[in-house]
Parts: sequence; C-alpha cells; structure tokens
Amino acid sequence: MRVTPLVVLCAISLARADEQLATRTREVYAAFAAAASAIPWDDGTVDRPTILARLASEPDPTERRRYFEALAPVWASIAGEGGGASPYAELVALRKASWSATGATPPFEATARAWGLEPSELEGWLVRVLEAWRDTLPAGDVEPWDEAYIQGEAGRDLEARLPRDRIIAIARQWYAELGAPPDDVGVRLDLKPRRGKDPVDSTEFDVKPKRSGKKWSKGRTVVSATIRDGGLANLYELMHELGHAVHIQAIRPAKNADVDWPDSDAFSEALADMLGVTAFDGAWQALYVGARAPDEANLRARLAPAMLDVCWALFEWQVHRDPGADPNAVWTKLTHDYLRIAPHPELSWWAVRGQLVDAPGYMTSYALGTILTEDLRARVLALRGPAAFDAPRPALYLWLARGLYRFGKERPSREVVEGFLGRPMAIEPLLKSISAVKTPE
Repeated sequence: MRVTPLVVLCAISLARADEQLATRTREVYAAFAAAASAIPWDDGTVDRPTILARLASEPDPTERRRYFEALAPVWASIAGEGGGASPYAELVALRKASWSATGATPPFEATARAWGLEPSELEGWLVRVLEAWRDTLPAGDVEPWDEAYIQGEAGRDLEARLPRDRIIAIARQWYAELGAPPDDVGVRLDLKPRRGKDPVDSTEFDVKPKRSGKKWSKGRTVVSATIRDGGLANLYELMHELGHAVHIQAIRPAKNADVDWPDSDAFSEALADMLGVTAFDGAWQALYVGARAPDEANLRARLAPAMLDVCWALFEWQVHRDPGADPNAVWTKLTHDYLRIAPHPELSWWAVRGQLVDAPGYMTSYALGTILTEDLRARVLALRGPAAFDAPRPALYLWLARGLYRFGKERPSREVVEGFLGRPMAIEPLLKSISAVKTPE
C-alpha cells in the first residue's frame, strides 16, 4: 500500500479550499452583477449606478426612499435575505481560513505595511478622518436614503448645465488641455448601459505600450462605466476613470515586463482622483461648465462619498477581525457614530459595493487613496501654481508622467510617492480640507 505524505495531503486540502473560495467568489459576484444591472423599477429595470446618482438629485423624499429600497435585491445578492445564509459571511469565513492556512497577511494589514504604517496606525488615521468629518455635520440623524441628497447640493446647482453628452465632451476637452487627449493617447470609452455589463466602473489595458529599442508603441486602454444620465457626480466618475487611463498609458519603465499597474491600488486610486476631483473645483467649473456651485457645496460633494469609503474600509477590517459579528450592526454603528446616519440595522445597505465580494481590502485602498490624493494635489499646486488643475497647460501631463506615472512596477509606489513629496505620505492635507467644510446652521 502506498502512503501519501502528510505534506501532500495538506497541499491538496489547501488547493481545494482555495478553489472553493475562488468558485464561491465568482458565484456571489455574478449574482451581484446580475442584480445590479437589472433592478426592477416601475414597468422596467434600472441599474445600480443610475439609482445611486439619482439619490443625490431626486427632490422628493418619498421617491428617494423608493429608489433606496429598490436596491434590496442588490443587497440580498451579497448579504442574503430573510434570515437565510449570508453569501458574504461565507466568503469571510473562507478567506479567514485561507489566510490562516497559508500564513498570508490580510490585505488590510498588508496595505498599511506597504506604506510604512502599522495596521493599528492606519486604522487610527481612518478614525481621525471620520471624527474630523463628523465635526462638520449638523446635530441630528439623517435617513440613509437622504444622505446623498443632503451632500449633493453642488450637483443639483449645475444639473441643468450637465446633460450626458456634455459631461463626456467636458471630460475629453479638459484632458486634452492638460496634454492627454483621450483618442490620441489610446483611450476608448465604453459608457452606454447594457445588460450584463460589469456594474463596477473600471479601466483596463486593452493593449499595453511596448518598448522596442528606443521607441514605444502606443497602447490601448478601455474605460468601462455605466453613464445613463448627466450630472456632476457622473462627470467626476468619468474624470476619475480617465485619470486611471492616462496614468497607465504613460507608463514607460526600462523593461516591458514592468508595464503594468503599480504595486499599490491606493496609489493608482490616488492618481486617478488627483485629477478626478477637479470636477468639484469652483474655478474649474466656471471655465468648463459655465457656472460654479458654492465652495461649501463643492467641498461636501467631493468629500462625502470618500467618507463612506472610509467607513467601508473600517467595516471590512472589523468584520474580518470578528467573523461572528453581524455586518448590519457593524455598518449601522460606523455610519451612525461618524456620519450621523439614522440606525437601520434591519437593512443591509452596506452590501452595494462589488469590491466587498471580489477584492477584499480594496476599500482600504480607496480610503488610503483619499489621504494620498489630498497630499499629492497639495504638492502639485505648490510646484505648478494654484491654477494647475483648473486651467491646465499641455505640459502638465508630461510633467506628471515623468514624476509619477511612468514607473509601473519598476519602482515601489511608496518610493515614487516619497520621492515626489520629499517625505512620507501625511494625513494633514486631508484634515485641512475637511476643516474647511463649514457646519450648516
């Protein structure tokens, strides 16, 4: 009789467990994508991005609640429903088992250490950010279906000037004027809603740039986003995704093998948002939109969604730290304590982000990216002048490419950032931006 060594049995068991996790992740994400792309609404269907955008613009509170509650099938695809088994709880348990068996560092902790921070230090930073934001909020709770509307005054002020076709034209024009015309740098836009389209906006290489001798071939990049309506929020989203595209199209390392996304998702998100959040600058709006929202409204519209991302980052940490915790209860406490959103522990409204399913830890990258965005923007403005983003010149793109974009995987992201800033990343620029938000009367 042949005896299989214990180490082989363990390897087989681990491989099966990893395959189970991968299979279940694909299944849950497929259910989420199907639910998010065809949400029942009146006599037809609508998609998740459209509902989320309309929550900020719909003036009727009853209708806002109806939009919000229409997301229930999306929540159920991740969180389960009616007291049944929770797909998300199953994924958390499988991940914990996999990380324990392989000795892998959980992605939340790995992100912190990649930037020279202890996990507890980064977690503390995120709490400081939320505490600072809470100090800008008026007393009293707001309903979760009203939060986006309360923070969305800037979008409503400019809504009439930003139909769908115009936001696409504005984004193209601005990127051309900073030196990166989307067509010329090889960016294709896939923006029309369609059944089966991934509900999470994304930017990916179609063909990577390639070096041959001293010359580079031009790559191609695809921006995939569902933009059914116009509006400031959708303009920002498009500018953010184009920020990803012009970044990766400028990657020019010494070796073709290093032509890829950087080693840090937080860095990639910060580079995209460094350009994307320009949509909320009043001086920029005056030039490109023809009108400007009040500075206070712009700051709130810019920062409020980022504060939700910070809550999602802490949510992931806490749920994975204690798999027995009730996700609804964790989310309810975070959003009530820091965003003053009325408690609704019966609703799984946290379960609206696909990244929670297929990219554990990515919400931490968004949160850290928000901190890094403010730091990088402050440095650009200090070096290039206060109108660097609002009224750009074509040289700006080449300058950013040389200082931030070109490295791909050639250099660690932390090294690139610290070389550009002249110091380690800091939280103070974000706290300064938050402190400029005045508490409503």
